[in-house]
Amino acid sequence: MNDYKNIKTKEDYQKTLDSGMFWEFFPELTGNWDVDRLTILKNCQKYLVRPNDYHIFEIDESNGCYRSYTKNITRSDGTRPDAQKHFTYENLTKNYNFFPITEDEISIFEEKNKQYNMFISWQNRSDGHGGIKGGTFEEFLTSKYNEAFNNPEAFTLTTENININEDDDDEEKFERYELLAEDVKFQIKFIDDYYVFDFEHLEQTLKEMKKLQLIFRK
Repeated sequence: MNDYKNIKTKEDYQKTLDSGMFWEFFPELTGNWDVDRLTILKNCQKYLVRPNDYHIFEIDESNGCYRSYTKNITRSDGTRPDAQKHFTYENLTKNYNFFPITEDEISIFEEKNKQYNMFISWQNRSDGHGGIKGGTFEEFLTSKYNEAFNNPEAFTLTTENININEDDDDEEKFERYELLAEDVKFQIKFIDDYYVFDFEHLEQTLKEMKKLQLIFRK
């Protein structure tokens, strides 16, 4: 694999071409950015991270742009939508401060993304008066919601590992319902994004809420 790590944009390409060393370093290229772009980007940074929420994007080798890795959406035939053409390395890193990571760092940023989503859900919990409680990330780190993040088997946002019954403490059931409600409110914010919206997660959350509702009604 050729080393194109210093060529990430058209400007980088042109500087190398003008240096006089282009053909010595890259005899396999053509000297035309539009022709060589895909070859270069396929060997460039494969993964980028969005800085505000640690969402991971990966390069789409069909067009050299980036699409979601964290939410790996597929069509009904199993294929993935092409990356949007404005999701270029140059645009994402220069205008939106995305930064590259290596493959062995993926698990680290997946955990950071999960924790960020839990933080947002926690911030938007109801204050009981039509508003939200809010809070800082430092406060979140000492809260039971963060304990849930660090111990998902004991406190999960899906129905797979939870066993709710009528003998549970009423306060615990209400707190659980409240958290799930806030999680739904957070998810709905992304419903107009056909590429990343997680319908399966929403369905699981609503199923658990319905189960709690049936208990409350008895």
